[in-house]
Formats: sequence, C-alpha cells, structure tokens
Amino acid sequence: MRIVDLSATLDLREVDSLLATDDEEQSVNKVVQDILNDVRKRKDQAVCEYTRRFDEFDLTPDLMRVPPEHIREYATGADDELVEILRKAIHNIRDFHEQQVEESWEYYAGDGVRLGLRRTPIASAGVYIP
Repeated sequence: MRIVDLSATLDLREVDSLLATDDEEQSVNKVVQDILNDVRKRKDQAVCEYTRRFDEFDLTPDLMRVPPEHIREYATGADDELVEILRKAIHNIRDFHEQQVEESWEYYAGDGVRLGLRRTPIASAGVYIP
C-alpha cells in the first residue's frame, strides 16, 4: 500500500500516476471482458466450463436452479432468529430499491415522431458467487 499526502501540495503528475491503469490491471480487465463475452455468447455452457476451471466443481445446467422443494425444505429447517433477520433484510432492501424506481415516459415530438424511455424489470437473474 502506498500513502500519498496531497494536502500540502497538489502535484497533478502524482494524481495522474495514481489514476493510471497499469499493464497488469489492463490484462485483468481484458481477461474478465473475454469471460463476460463468452458467457453472453455460450450462456450456461460457458458458466459450467468456467466453474469447473476456477472452482473445480462440475456444475451442470440442472444444478444451476435450486428446485422449489429444496428451498421449502431449507426454509422449514432454518433457525427462527435467522429467518426474522432475513425478513428484515428483505424489507430493508426492497424498501431501499423501491425508492430508485424510475417511471417510463414518452411524448409526441411532432411529425409522427414519438420519443420515450421504457423501464422494464427483469423476471429473474442468475448470480455466480465463487
């Protein structure tokens, strides 16, 4: 770690060097971007291959979605205090993000031109947590 005190004098060259990306960071960014592009292209197949490669776990598309009966089984066996904590967290997270919702809008600009923005929530999402 490097500590730089910029309160005495502001050396813009020092600031530029702190903000510059080095070769290693650029290399990591490229690898990550390549993985993201591959997952967009090959979807579940790519996720399964990267999981085998990075996590040494033989993931299959069938294992990606937790069956509803497993969720119910886990939920009924959960500690009551933990369930209450999770319910409170769900409430707080939902309440917070409901404040962020922006409305769709459109207007007629004339000459047959209609402009606008449509916000559509997604139904579900896959999350990879190594």
